[in-house]
Amino acid sequence: MDLVRTVAEALAGAAGLPCEDLEGLLEVPRDEALGDYALPCFTLARRLRKAPPAIASSLARAFRPTALVREARAVGPYLNLRLDAAAVAAVVLPAVLEAGEDYGGSREGAGRTVVVDYSSPNIAKPFGIGHLRSTVIGAALCRIHRRLGWRVVGVNHLGDWGTQFGLLNVARERYGREPPPGVDPLHHLLGLYVRIHREAEADPSVAEAGRAWFRGLEAGEPARLAAWRECVATSVAEFDRIYRLLGVDFEETRGESSYNDRLEAAVQRVREAGLLATSEGAQVVDLAAHVERLGGGEPPIEEPILLRKADGATLYATRDLAAVLYRAEVHRFERCLYVVGAPQALHFRQLFALARLLGVPGSEGLVHVAFGHYLGMRTREGSIVFLEEVLEEAERRSAETMRASGKFASLYAELPGEELEAIARAVGVGAVVFNDLKNRRIKDVEFDWDRILAFDGETGPYLQYTHARLASILRRAGEGPPREAAWGECADERVAPVVRRIAGLPAAVRRAAADHEPSIVAGYLLDLAQSWNRVERQEGMKVIDAPPARRGALLAVVAALRMTLASGLSLLGVRPLARM
Repeated sequence: MDLVRTVAEALAGAAGLPCEDLEGLLEVPRDEALGDYALPCFTLARRLRKAPPAIASSLARAFRPTALVREARAVGPYLNLRLDAAAVAAVVLPAVLEAGEDYGGSREGAGRTVVVDYSSPNIAKPFGIGHLRSTVIGAALCRIHRRLGWRVVGVNHLGDWGTQFGLLNVARERYGREPPPGVDPLHHLLGLYVRIHREAEADPSVAEAGRAWFRGLEAGEPARLAAWRECVATSVAEFDRIYRLLGVDFEETRGESSYNDRLEAAVQRVREAGLLATSEGAQVVDLAAHVERLGGGEPPIEEPILLRKADGATLYATRDLAAVLYRAEVHRFERCLYVVGAPQALHFRQLFALARLLGVPGSEGLVHVAFGHYLGMRTREGSIVFLEEVLEEAERRSAETMRASGKFASLYAELPGEELEAIARAVGVGAVVFNDLKNRRIKDVEFDWDRILAFDGETGPYLQYTHARLASILRRAGEGPPREAAWGECADERVAPVVRRIAGLPAAVRRAAADHEPSIVAGYLLDLAQSWNRVERQEGMKVIDAPPARRGALLAVVAALRMTLASGLSLLGVRPLARM
């Protein structure tokens, strides 16, 4: 049941506008006394050639009540809508109970493909905290699109090629391939690279040795290919451990190197399109010279895109172009999302403009899903913070917090140690993930352990604890939720807003996919949990002790609320816990 769409459909006839146009404008008033939904008329003014208050008045006069939307009233530039709470409950709650934890989805993406390029760590370097953003945002967008019926191809585009691998393997030959006792293989590779990089800065001959090693790798020398593959295998094995902790997997894992045999064809295609120019011996595309062909009203891209250096070497942009051509050919995407930090904005503007000039199928669906940085996550020495250490620390702190809190005493008294560890891990990892995703992705993220792991406030543990309490109510009730109940009980002014919020998940999922913004789902879940927690504390709202008619309706609300929370948390990659 998609209540927002149903309300938009009820208005479409009166407005003479498509339902889809109205759907994105509907909002919930801050003051619930004003109505259940409101339609701000500001953005309609240009299209309808009227002042917003006049539009609201006209819509109110033309509106005809429906089974669910009983009233439309103009208040200044807003059209405020009042729903029939009992009728909404009778439609929404059985639909949620039927859908279960898959609630919130649709088939609108059926037959459509989205490629999501995310995470993309560099070989021979452990996961840093900076890679968390790309990984959790990208994984959430994959889950959200799948829930909407899209065919999703999640791609881990590994950074596994370049001169740095020549330097690394020079270091391995000089200082040893095997890690010392107690040092894991990936940290050993990082230590070697840091050491040889410092030497290369001081001694040009070391840098040249690295370039020479890489030229041999590019030429396909068997011994060097074997050494490079060892580095890749070591890195991927370590990455997979982190992905398992985060519950992340990919449909396709391909390194930059996998496109090497496509680079010449990619450059040739640019040449045949008449776009390739020479600048100081390098091969470039002057995008500013083709601004009229690009259209779209965007400012011209003044900086040309460099595809081949004067010495014949290809670049990151060349490999990304080959990847776009490959994905368009093999996956035939409608959308291709690149979940990469905001500083890469120019690179992706250049790449997408070149793809459009080449007429690459699906190029209008290329999107840079940019995000900000983490703040407060550097060591005293200014070095990188490793993601695995952050997740381990989150698990340790969540276990300490729960052990010290009286409200988890029964949990520690009843469950064996391995289950307690699994819960602490789910709470800790979920807290880190949710702290990222509750923020609009373009904003920088503050990292504060006490705030992240709190069991109240806008946190993952707060939502997990709310879900666990709802599951506890259902266990204590000793009966399943009814598919039919005295829905008039849901017209209670305290319960009706909760039911309406339950009905809002499908719209939140759709908007999150359209805006490439998982924080929309996170914000929705916080609002949903807070609405119930306010109600539950009020007199007469205890489910187990309620009179039979009220008890049945409230059980349906609790069950639907639990399923909605579980559905939304799962979309974000946060494990909904049945016990806490």
